[in-house]
Parts: sequence; structure tokens; C-alpha cells
Amino acid sequence: MPNPTSQVQSRQLPFGGDDKFYLPAAQANDTFVNNEMIALNPATGLGMHCDDSTASIQFFGLFADPTRQVLANDPPPVLLPCRRPRLFTMPLASGTVNRGANPIGTPVYAKDSGHVQFGVTGLTNSIKVGYYFDVAGASPEVGTNCTSIWISAEPIN
Repeated sequence: MPNPTSQVQSRQLPFGGDDKFYLPAAQANDTFVNNEMIALNPATGLGMHCDDSTASIQFFGLFADPTRQVLANDPPPVLLPCRRPRLFTMPLASGTVNRGANPIGTPVYAKDSGHVQFGVTGLTNSIKVGYYFDVAGASPEVGTNCTSIWISAEPIN
């Protein structure tokens, strides 16, 4: 499943303030969209899309700016503004087991940087985003029957 190319339909409940964290990113041609999940690669210390394509990355937060194009010739440092909310919503990937079949506290994994799923079936790297907290309702994505869930973020190690 490719990463999103437009704003991810997500809501956030912050810890208290509206602080942004700035995570350095690789100087490479890439596009980041508002509310997509961002991961930290501990091996490089760089931020990247939180999807199933890279091993050993950790969920960091949600991209906190409008769509941003990063170019390979951008002057360093390239910084990704992120928010790390206490709770956030994210659409379930299509084909994901129904949210009602999973108890609160079930681990949730990144399918791509704009969708999550319960369990690791079909995933290569199993990037845990957090834990299922509550139902958020129907996702406004056009043409899908996805639903969204509230997620309690995975702690950063």
C-alpha cells in the first residue's frame, strides 16, 4: 500500500501543550503530508515515513505541517515538524479485521504512513504504532468503507 499523497484524516488529543518536535530527515526527494505517521530510524537518527518498508524503525509522531516537498538539494538540516499526541485517530487499512473484534489495548501496527491494522498478518517489519483505545467512527475517505480508531501512542525507547 503506498504512502498517502494528501492530508490524512486524523484527530489528536495532546498531552497539554501544542509543542512541535523537529526531527531531522534525509536530504532526498520526498513528500510528507499533514497528519501522516512519522518514524524515527534509531540507526541513522533520521525521521521518515512510518510504514512497513523499513526494519527497526519506531513510531515517533504525526507530521505537523501542510504538505511538504523535501528535495535532495535542500540545504541541511532538513527538519520534519512532528506532534506526539497522547491519543490520535488513524484510519484502518482496508481489509483489516473489524475493530469490534479487538479488545481495547490490542497492539496496532503501521500498514503505511496513513493507515493502521490490528495484528501483523501481511506485514514484513511490524512497526507498532500504539494500542487500540476506542472507536472513532467512520473515516471520511472517499470510496472506502474504512473506519478510524483512537490510538494510545507507543512509548519511544
